[in-house]
Amino acid sequence: MSDSQRRAADALRRLRFGRRVQAQYADLRDNCEAWADYLAEAESTHVRDGLD
Repeated sequence: MSDSQRRAADALRRLRFGRRVQAQYADLRDNCEAWADYLAEAESTHVRDGLD
């Protein structure tokens, strides 16, 4: 596989992954209770990366 084909395949994989993530978040947001649970869990999770 050539380098340009490898880069194109990688770009396609990333695009497909991003679309799946977007669809899953959309499904989650459509379920009000699940979305509220997700937000509560995200708020309670602390990652010490220095970002606020």
